[in-house]
Amino acid sequence: MTLTKKVMQLSMRCRLCEHPMCTMGEKTDIRGIMRRVAVGNFSGAWKCWLKAPVDEFALAQFEDACICANEDEGPVAMRELIGYLSEVNS
Repeated sequence: MTLTKKVMQLSMRCRLCEHPMCTMGEKTDIRGIMRRVAVGNFSGAWKCWLKAPVDEFALAQFEDACICANEDEGPVAMRELIGYLSEVNS
């Protein structure tokens, strides 16, 4: 499996919550980013990220608050996904 497909599959784990608890009131549109990554729109996802980026610590907190964190596979790998977006859009 290519890295691109892996990243797309990781993003599909996002539940696209109507009121995402993961972002804890931050303006970062994780739901929009994950939706774009899932369909391969990496440029659009990066633009969405650049509207309200946060640091690595905040992303780790987002992962901790992810509703998927209570499942066997753990939270959506937001830091990995944002890292990938950073690489492909630089």
